[in-house]
Amino acid sequence: MFAVVPLKFFKNGGRSMSNFHSTLSRREFMKGLGLAGAGLGAVAAVAPQFQDLDEATGSEKAGWKRAWWVKSVDEPSNPIDWSLMQRLDQRQVNDWMPGGKFNDSPEMKAIRENNTEYVEKWSTERFYPEYKGTSTRDNAMNLVAGVSTSIYSTGYTTPFDGIQIVKTPEQLGIPKWEGTPEENLKTLRAAFRTFGAADVACIEITPEKTRKIIFSYQQQCAERPYPYKVARNKRYDFENIDQAYYTDEKMVIPEKCRYLIVWTTLMPPELTLREGVPLGKSSTSLAYARSQTINTNVMEFIRALGYQTLSAFRATMTPAAPRGILSGIGEHNRMCLPTMSPEYGMFIRTVNGILTDMPIETTKPIDAGMYRFCEKCGICSVSCPYGALPQGDPSWDTEFTGRNPDHHIFNGNTPGYEGYRMYVSLCTKCGVCQGNCPFNTINQSWVHSLVKATTSTTSLFNSFFHSMQNNMGYGIKNPAEWWDLKEHWSWGYPPNFVG
Repeated sequence: MFAVVPLKFFKNGGRSMSNFHSTLSRREFMKGLGLAGAGLGAVAAVAPQFQDLDEATGSEKAGWKRAWWVKSVDEPSNPIDWSLMQRLDQRQVNDWMPGGKFNDSPEMKAIRENNTEYVEKWSTERFYPEYKGTSTRDNAMNLVAGVSTSIYSTGYTTPFDGIQIVKTPEQLGIPKWEGTPEENLKTLRAAFRTFGAADVACIEITPEKTRKIIFSYQQQCAERPYPYKVARNKRYDFENIDQAYYTDEKMVIPEKCRYLIVWTTLMPPELTLREGVPLGKSSTSLAYARSQTINTNVMEFIRALGYQTLSAFRATMTPAAPRGILSGIGEHNRMCLPTMSPEYGMFIRTVNGILTDMPIETTKPIDAGMYRFCEKCGICSVSCPYGALPQGDPSWDTEFTGRNPDHHIFNGNTPGYEGYRMYVSLCTKCGVCQGNCPFNTINQSWVHSLVKATTSTTSLFNSFFHSMQNNMGYGIKNPAEWWDLKEHWSWGYPPNFVG
């Protein structure tokens, strides 16, 4: 039905246009894509002309430069009913994972134990049949990627109230930092990005709404020495107190600690596009190891400014996706657990959090068309080795009778929002879905922004754009080619990719 995109149309990534400073009508763009048929009028009616892609960018007061088609909105693109939303007990969420207490059948234990071999076989047969299997150097990359020099690298969570090594302004006899909320967000963005983070945003935790994304109980952890044991099987409570504390039963959050800083760490994109085998899996481990150090640095930085911080690192304190969606980091999507970013697609592995009493300007959710795009796409669902991702339209339902009649709120599928809920009992977090997302683009040329911009303003061509993986180099790649890339970037990030 559609013509193949002419390569000459994308010559030099579109840089034949005069330094990007030209406007391009949607009609011209669609003709260049080979879509000069029915529907052009509809596209033109939706948005007759692209804006200048070099200058027409949105920007928050505190310096978050974003493309013009990323719109700030008052509510997320997937509807939420806060009256139905409930706090999750994370102990039971984890118990439904393969091998967990409620999901420990021989079959599920086998899935957990043989996950790497099964996923590699699945991926090799479907995505890169020419791949000969994991080599010694592939395996070496995977084994060391998660190693960190952080003293907390061996544990899943950081201490509830930080490591508290640096001295506070009070201890030093100097005044604490006093800035406006806008100045504070700008300060944190500068610090976070210097330490290695990508995006930085903030939401306010309020009793009537956003407090509901905070777990009622922390995850069940194995016995570990201090400080990990302080988070074991304890509930989260809120009290009108000045300083956070914890006991054997609970971790208490001061009411004034209502600013949740949300920040991201990126996975090296060329490795992420090779998920499904140990080499690709190293992108996940690298992101986790790096984010642990960043989290420690920033918590201590805020302490040195004179404020307290409480760790919401990884899935500590809150699920990652809700804070990413509510803060505007990205949108909800069919993959359920990750947050899809308009800038980075699914190259985000960790949407972390830090709760603080430092006044910070809050950021809004966004609408970049990605939630609607997922309705027509479904590539991640088809590519999942275990069938853990939902197919079909988004829904308000939390039940998945027929697939697993025992699915309910306590295995991670909370009510209160329209969207996608995964089959938690089948997910091994292998990463194949993230590597296959069509929104993953490393190339920063203007044509990729035009594809995303079109997606954001009309769903008319979503079914076509999701198939552009092959034509435009989106989607998963052969792991064997990674070692022979022409260039291996520092930290795995292309120049100008972060921030």
